[in-house]
Amino acid sequence: MKSIFLLVGTLFALVHSHVSSLVNSPRSATAPSGCRKLITDDDWPTPETWRAAIPGVVPSNGTDGIGRPIPNYRIRAQSVEDVQAAVRFASANNIRLTVITTGHDQIGRSDAASGLIIDLSLLDKVQVLDSFYPTTEGVPSPNFTYLEPNVITPIEGVTAAVTFGPAVVGLALNYAVSPSGLFTVSGGAAGVAVSGGWGQNGGYGPLTAQYGLGVDQWLEAKIVTPDGQLLIANNVSNTDLFWAIRGGGGGTFGVVIQSTWKAHRAVPITGYNWYLNSTITGSNVSNTETGEGPVSHAMAYLLGQLPRLQDEGISGTIYANPSNVRGFMIHPGNQAGIKKANQIWGPILTKMQSFENMTPFQTRPFEFANYREFFEETYGIFEPEIGPDTPPYNRGIMPYDSRLLAAEHVQSPNITYALRGCHNNYGVMFQAPGQSQGDGRDTSANPGWRKAVANYQQQNWWESFWGENYQRLSEIKNKYDPNMTFWETPGINAHYMQAIDGRACLVLPAPEVPSLQPPLSDRSYLADLAVDGPFLYGNLELIGKHYPAPASRNLISLITNVEIYANELWKLLGARPDRAGVNAWWLKNIVRFSALQGLSQEEREQTFLTGAIQISGTKF
Repeated sequence: MKSIFLLVGTLFALVHSHVSSLVNSPRSATAPSGCRKLITDDDWPTPETWRAAIPGVVPSNGTDGIGRPIPNYRIRAQSVEDVQAAVRFASANNIRLTVITTGHDQIGRSDAASGLIIDLSLLDKVQVLDSFYPTTEGVPSPNFTYLEPNVITPIEGVTAAVTFGPAVVGLALNYAVSPSGLFTVSGGAAGVAVSGGWGQNGGYGPLTAQYGLGVDQWLEAKIVTPDGQLLIANNVSNTDLFWAIRGGGGGTFGVVIQSTWKAHRAVPITGYNWYLNSTITGSNVSNTETGEGPVSHAMAYLLGQLPRLQDEGISGTIYANPSNVRGFMIHPGNQAGIKKANQIWGPILTKMQSFENMTPFQTRPFEFANYREFFEETYGIFEPEIGPDTPPYNRGIMPYDSRLLAAEHVQSPNITYALRGCHNNYGVMFQAPGQSQGDGRDTSANPGWRKAVANYQQQNWWESFWGENYQRLSEIKNKYDPNMTFWETPGINAHYMQAIDGRACLVLPAPEVPSLQPPLSDRSYLADLAVDGPFLYGNLELIGKHYPAPASRNLISLITNVEIYANELWKLLGARPDRAGVNAWWLKNIVRFSALQGLSQEEREQTFLTGAIQISGTKF
């Protein structure tokens, strides 16, 4: 953990220094060459000019609750025309322009220290479609709400679709399509607007390994470009722009005000929790030089299994700590069912518990009829935090990122050493789609997603974000936004801009190659996790995030009279007495889970149930 604290400390020092330059910025009669105007400039537009150009625009007091600068004006857009008017005005008057929908961006890209912010949080209409065919005219605007959606009958062999506004978040979109027997992919936080940064940067979540990333879901977008035009982007119209928004980053090439995505047929899902503990606990149990710790051998074995699990259509998240490891696995469609999950995980977990000082594994499975049910019970329901009276705001920067891991990485004999900097505290999400959606050339997301098996927390910059696609994305950015009306950092051509005395300024002449680090924007503050953590990240798996009590490796002697255990089991499960004549081997395996030293009666009953489900594959 020491290196993580050092990282946060370093970033805080940079941000604090940057804040001081903003607060103490000098006044100027006019903006320097290449810089955006500030409200202190003599040629800043008058309030009357703002209101005439952008009906509904509202001034701010210029600072947040603790005196830090914010955009001077906000328009809560309720139409395409509102967005067009705002973009044209900002571009014509050299005003800093920012776009926000929910404020979930964790690296400050929906934030600025001055200018105009376009708020898309009220554009929340939706419409379910039984089919989609691209045209140059685009899909008509949606007219329904996610609480009262239209219902369609899916056509056999035809991909259904859903058209929606930018404010429709992942779980709300599933509320809209689920009455039609459909679902859409989303992230693990219910309130993230999927067509914004999530769907335009990459977008991984519970079922992206099986159905593709957020960037793979796009069928069409309507975009207000930096010149104020409304363009249709799909496979037959503005194809370069369509490619760019599917991976190039939200708010980079324009404002996406309408999206049409794939809607998939609903499938059953099994959620499968498992837990292992080590008998070695306490502080300083990890070797900082080699990376080895109490669970590292079990983790190395597990990581080596991930490519096979990915090929079998299984995804999930692994939470590794020095003395324990927990997994939440997702088995959708053909892989659903507790029996199938047991057959896959039984051998893997048995091998993991065989390593020195590991206790017997425990499992806790759940079954769900569809994605909506899975999401609500696993991560929680959607409770809107943004509305007509509660506009969104950016919550600040989280100093972390993630690294894609390909099969050769997770199967390397050096994987433990490679992860030594994490000090055996890390999370591994294997939600990458691999080749399930093809090679990904029709999107601009990093091609590494198609080779990746998993990702873990680490630092990176432009090459890690976009890889070989960056050059083409840079060219498209220059085509549609040569004056950097939309500045996102980190983002495409982010190094073309810099913050000077609280202003966003062009770097003149434009650099030929990206900087080693993305430039700080004109407003860069660390998030307060104590306050905003739940909003930014949602909930961990509600159905299994707590570890069971550590189990002892010393089992109580097996009861010779297995009928005693049989009668107790059937009484507990409420099953028929005539089933007490079950095979002795089956019961002995149940005893292995239930007769553990140190368990309370409640824990013993829960473990008894777990053992029965583990072996039988039956849902009770």
